[in-house]
Amino acid sequence: MARSGDVGGRVAETFPRLYLALFGLALIVAYARWPILAVDTDLWYHLNAGRYIAAEHAVPHTAFYSFLRPEPHWLDYYWLSQLLLYGGFQVAGYAGMVALRAAVAFGTYGLVLAILRHGKPRDEGWGYTALVFSLVALPPVGRFLVVRPCLFSYLLIPAFLYLLEARRRLWLLPGLGLLWSNLHGIEFPVMELVLGAYLGEWLLARAGVVRWVEPPRRWSDFAWVAGALLTVGLTPHGLELLRGPFQSVAFAAQYIDELKPPALSALFPIQLEAGYLTRPSLITALALLALLSLGVSALRRTIRPAHALLFAGGLVLLLRAGRFYVEFALLVLPLVAALPVRLRFVPTLPTPLQLLLLAGVAIFPFYHLYTVTQTSCPFPLCTRSLPEGSVEFLRYVGARGTVLNHPNDGGYLEWELYPRQQIFVDLQTPFLFSDRDIFVAHEAFQDPVVLASVVNEYHPEFVLVPKKIRLFGAFAAKVSSYVPVFVDDESVLYASSETQPELVARYGLTAIDPFALELVDKSSPEAAARAAAELARANAIYPGGARLRVFEGALALDRGDTETALRIAGEVTRLHPDRPEAFRLRGDALLRREQFGEAAEAYEGALARGGDAVAAGQLFYLESRLWACYARLGKKDEAYRAMKRALAGDVYAFDVGYRELASFASAALDAGRTEEGRTLLEFALAKTPASEAELRRTMETRLRSLSSGR
Repeated sequence: MARSGDVGGRVAETFPRLYLALFGLALIVAYARWPILAVDTDLWYHLNAGRYIAAEHAVPHTAFYSFLRPEPHWLDYYWLSQLLLYGGFQVAGYAGMVALRAAVAFGTYGLVLAILRHGKPRDEGWGYTALVFSLVALPPVGRFLVVRPCLFSYLLIPAFLYLLEARRRLWLLPGLGLLWSNLHGIEFPVMELVLGAYLGEWLLARAGVVRWVEPPRRWSDFAWVAGALLTVGLTPHGLELLRGPFQSVAFAAQYIDELKPPALSALFPIQLEAGYLTRPSLITALALLALLSLGVSALRRTIRPAHALLFAGGLVLLLRAGRFYVEFALLVLPLVAALPVRLRFVPTLPTPLQLLLLAGVAIFPFYHLYTVTQTSCPFPLCTRSLPEGSVEFLRYVGARGTVLNHPNDGGYLEWELYPRQQIFVDLQTPFLFSDRDIFVAHEAFQDPVVLASVVNEYHPEFVLVPKKIRLFGAFAAKVSSYVPVFVDDESVLYASSETQPELVARYGLTAIDPFALELVDKSSPEAAARAAAELARANAIYPGGARLRVFEGALALDRGDTETALRIAGEVTRLHPDRPEAFRLRGDALLRREQFGEAAEAYEGALARGGDAVAAGQLFYLESRLWACYARLGKKDEAYRAMKRALAGDVYAFDVGYRELASFASAALDAGRTEEGRTLLEFALAKTPASEAELRRTMETRLRSLSSGR
């Protein structure tokens, strides 16, 4: 019979390796099945530049896709990444982008593991390796959300660190440095930091200053590192690249979140969110391990200068901008890996309890990965937040001419419209477009003075407005001749009636408010008919949307056409199963047909998907309709809970009216909550105006019956 200590030792040796294998597999699966999300439109301006480079066999030096004058100078420091991304897209489309991202992530994690295991006995230290690997592997997940040139930096940092730590194949460094300088040249200070840290340490060791570090025996090793340091000058931009990382981003940081420096008070927290450790908490844990390793090395008088310098450089980056947390995690790897620690797993516990404890701890990284990567978006591309319909309209009508756009949409628009049409700006600031360019492009959509100035100077044929900027519709007609001609889920497209008179005459939206998606004239049957025609025309051009199609279904329902409303709801649900609008439309149509059970399911589906329906103040609408369904089905308790949720449990809120209170009172009484219902009736009576005589009589009668029944 095996002794419990032997079994416990085998558990301690085997479990971390099994965990690493499973966690590595989970990472691969997550990146392989995770669609590209349009959290911004950076990917598309990279694809557009890659297409230009492939066609012109030259690196762009101006914003060729912009009508801004004078043409801004472009320091395209990631030209080689753009060419690779475009090549991948040409081969396999967006699935190719996903595959490229997964390959880069897999290589990055493989190198991280290699650094952690370098110099360690084959059968020792796996518990600590598993811990540090998890802390380093999870923070980059958010940065891998989109495909960007920075992913290549995340691959090359551990590649350089491993070669320099292992002192193997150092002849690769100049070639890798040349690649790095052209793949993501703006990150050259990190490359120089890594190379300079080790070269300086080796020189100090050679001079006998740090006797605990053995210097390389061959001078060629020094030469390879020195050669790699010089590759920063071997780009199409020459020495001009050297100024790139040091441009001020003070104004850009007010607009782009990832450029904002983190607040010191929130830099190193330890906190749980939705049951998992947050990214800042993981970075905090890494920082604490790095400090512990530095302290142990100081006590032993064996501080590695290279490790200390990498840690200091990582801290400087972390303080400079929030986006550099991945660089920090990778740069502290050698220091953290050098900590002389071996995790032991409470050998006094019985083996089953050891396994249970280890599994309970190990599940957290998997839960973190699942929580961050879960999405209902289709594979391989999630087009949510992209002005896809407006682009399709411009393509459908064969539009020519310039498009004034908001900076957030620039990347996608230039990819889809160039060379047929030019746009104003994208978000490549301050390295291409100046702070003033971005400010003007942003303010043109919310300040009539700025809009008038841009229109007078450039006379753009089209203006693409983000749908969330509703105030644009209020002042656009006062300062320009632009008329809305199309609307999709994310944007409203305007055309100039002066330069595009035929297009405006044919496609102008006159009967609907394109921002609110409601009738301009709600009292006129003729206006409703015109609105239905405008909606049908727009949906025929772009049938892949949600908001506009649901609006068409809602108008059909207003006419009593439940069959059309249900058909549209079904089609939109199949196209956008993650959006709530179609579920609401289906619920309304079924409620009209008095199919209360199915209607309740539809309203529950809309509530479960949340999103725009709830964010737009529709919580009361959905929950009150759910209350009506449950009440008709005789589900009194469910009806009461629905009405309580509709009022968010707060009858004192300023927007809770007498009708809402009366409905809530009825739900409470039907559910047998007599005292609560009586009080709610009294509240409702207090707010009901005298003009609502019939409602007041009904509530007074019910109150009297309650009093007589006491």
